[in-house]
Amino acid sequence: MTARKTGMSSKSKQHFILVVEDDALQRMAASDMFQAAGYRVHEAASGGEALLLLEANPDIALVFTDLNLSGTVSGLGLAQDMAEHQPRTALIMVSGHPCPRNLPIGARFHPKPYDPIAVLQQTSDMTAARQF
Repeated sequence: MTARKTGMSSKSKQHFILVVEDDALQRMAASDMFQAAGYRVHEAASGGEALLLLEANPDIALVFTDLNLSGTVSGLGLAQDMAEHQPRTALIMVSGHPCPRNLPIGARFHPKPYDPIAVLQQTSDMTAARQF
């Protein structure tokens, strides 16, 4: 996928994306998708690890997370913590289950399997709206 196909500019290269997924293959695939589009990527295998990375890296523009994470912090728990402590960080959630009713304001949801072009376009739109 090129920046031209997804409608992204070279400005996407300034943004860090945090990919949170407990399945290693799905995490790698999502990270590859964002890197191919020009984003810089951090990875976390759990919600707890994601919270630590968010605290240590205020330059993360968007979190892309699975809703159902193993461990003590679920994807929804991560989203709720972000709404309280990192409200300027954009959030896209994905899941093989239906969209929960209690997503934080501004969060977006894509059902799995998600359309990479739609996710990348939404990422571009959400990160462009934020100044870091």
